[in-house]
Amino acid sequence: MRVNLRDPVVALFSGSSRVGSLNTKLLDHAATLLRARGATVLKLHLQDYRLPLFSQDLEATAFPEGAKRLKADLTKADGFLCASPEYNGFPSPALVNAITWATRGEGGMYDAFQGKIAVVVSASPGPMGGLRGLNPTRELLQNCGVNCLATPIAVGHAHTAFKEDGSLVDAKQEARLATAMGQLHHFTLNEANRDAQCEIVEEAKRLGYVGQNGEVCVPQDTTAVYRPFPWAL
Repeated sequence: MRVNLRDPVVALFSGSSRVGSLNTKLLDHAATLLRARGATVLKLHLQDYRLPLFSQDLEATAFPEGAKRLKADLTKADGFLCASPEYNGFPSPALVNAITWATRGEGGMYDAFQGKIAVVVSASPGPMGGLRGLNPTRELLQNCGVNCLATPIAVGHAHTAFKEDGSLVDAKQEARLATAMGQLHHFTLNEANRDAQCEIVEEAKRLGYVGQNGEVCVPQDTTAVYRPFPWAL
């Protein structure tokens, strides 16, 4: 039996469309960290989808092509990295509007989100880094069926927080971001290969390496312990 594991696809999107956005800059650096771990990065620019303000009347009469494309692009991903500026303690209206459109249209309401993994981040010139907007963003995604990891990143004083290469000046903040991207990669890798892992476990059970309850079994012939599994990952 041969099982080939695939790299996870992580969709990155920012709730800010401003030229020179600090949140988009943070996403760009996070993308570098994810690629270094082997993830395939799908960078989405919400302004490219030209989404009108959500309206059920518009949804019924002329569902936007951009909303269809956004939902399709989000569906391709195994997980998300979402950044948003904080507007009065909440994520940006552009982000909320985009997620609203992506829960509508053909297919199930939460098809693009259900069971996916996400990390939310923010950056701001203020000292709190947009921290107040992170929990509402997480709650919004969780309401759509996304599993948000408990590693939010808020970069304060962001106008001076980046080096020329895009990394963070603060070594501790850089380490936290790297850890968060490591967790995102780990869990999206599991999600991307869920079916393959089930196949591996079933084959291991058949060969006697794993018990019915998941326990590891040692063959009677102890020399067999050192034999490689008969598949390649």
